[in-house]
Amino acid sequence: AVSFYAAGNLQKYARYSSENANDLTIQADGRLDLDHAETLRLRTGYRIEYLPRYSPETEAAVSYSGGGTYARYPTEYSVSTAQLSYIYSPRRLGFGIDATVNRYAFTNEPTFNGGLAIQGDQNRTEFIVTPRLSYELTPGYQAFIEASGNRRQYESEFDASPDHLKRSSSGYAVAVGTQLNLGSLITGTAYLGYQNQQYDDARLSTAAGLYLG
Repeated sequence: AVSFYAAGNLQKYARYSSENANDLTIQADGRLDLDHAETLRLRTGYRIEYLPRYSPETEAAVSYSGGGTYARYPTEYSVSTAQLSYIYSPRRLGFGIDATVNRYAFTNEPTFNGGLAIQGDQNRTEFIVTPRLSYELTPGYQAFIEASGNRRQYESEFDASPDHLKRSSSGYAVAVGTQLNLGSLITGTAYLGYQNQQYDDARLSTAAGLYLG
């Protein structure tokens, strides 16, 4: 099976045209059934989005450049995504694994006083691997346990702040949860666990705590 999806969101202001932004999403999905219990999926996508001029990241970048408070335009960035998934579920016990790569690319924006707000220090690639073990309790209900590991690698070793922080990091998350499938109309997933993200820069504290969704 193959599917294709595209969407656009055009934001046009009658008076404040400097706030105009045009979002774009393009996505393609493919599924190959190796047999009745074994499936391979591939998803690729590309998005163009914007950070508002009043976002914390944009205001900080403008401040570092000495350009006042706001950038002249919203900050455009793109996200390229690729995900490969393998699912094997011969009986009530099943196994799956997802491998995902996300690539973020930001533009630098001019400020009102002629400066340049550096946003390119946010350019990064994220690598995520998530294995999952599931068990069908009754038809339509599955319990699962999953663990994921990630690496967030920034292109610039240091960010543009005066502290020159290293924002690359590595982390993991573990969770237990349940899936329900009540026919073709109602499906859902709920999980609860723990996550931990450690930064390369010792000055940045570890982010750890509850992981749920």
